[in-house]
Amino acid sequence: MIIKFARIDSAIDIDAEKVTVLEVGDRKLFARVVASLLSELGDQAVEPYHLFIGERAVSPKGKLLFLNDLPNLPIKERAFEKLLYERVAHDLFEAPGMEQDAERIEALGGLLEEELTRREFGLWGRYGFDVHWELMTYLKAFGFGVRCDDTDSFLERCIKFFGLCVDIGYSKPLVAVNLKSFLDENDLRELYEQAFFHGISLVLLESWRDATAYSNERKICLELGLFEK
Repeated sequence: MIIKFARIDSAIDIDAEKVTVLEVGDRKLFARVVASLLSELGDQAVEPYHLFIGERAVSPKGKLLFLNDLPNLPIKERAFEKLLYERVAHDLFEAPGMEQDAERIEALGGLLEEELTRREFGLWGRYGFDVHWELMTYLKAFGFGVRCDDTDSFLERCIKFFGLCVDIGYSKPLVAVNLKSFLDENDLRELYEQAFFHGISLVLLESWRDATAYSNERKICLELGLFEK
């Protein structure tokens, strides 16, 4: 994938081979670039741009996942949880050789419904389940998902998020705003290695210049209206 801004000469290459870093030293220009990408308006954005897959121009709508509320990550967002539930359900009920496991899980679900219905909690009314047993319903009800602790570092949560993306087959490039502010050099190197290992296409939009050179980084620097590579 390639992003080409109309008033900027250099193209921004996005792939899983290296992390692409766009450094914009001018704060006003940085704000325009970020706002334009977030708007997904393409050539109608404040800073007009086009998105290409191969040589074909495509609409930017829904093509990138923006991480613009760091250090928060969308690990618990409904869309990701739904994809995770579908993956687990597929592996249990459609993958070859999993028939016995699926039957045991269905039996447990049936037992739970039976016990709750039989006991009725000592209430006067008559109660029961209107929804037929479904694994995804129980995964959601019991909070199945990525296990994150309050003690997890930002790096650890990033790695868990990368793993989630791989598990659910999520392939959109991730675009993070000022991510380097949350990591030291060693953690950033580890993040780059983990992104490469998981096959994650990662773009960092940074509002400051980092003089450190990283082997897994593709850096584009914009200063005083001129691009440097």
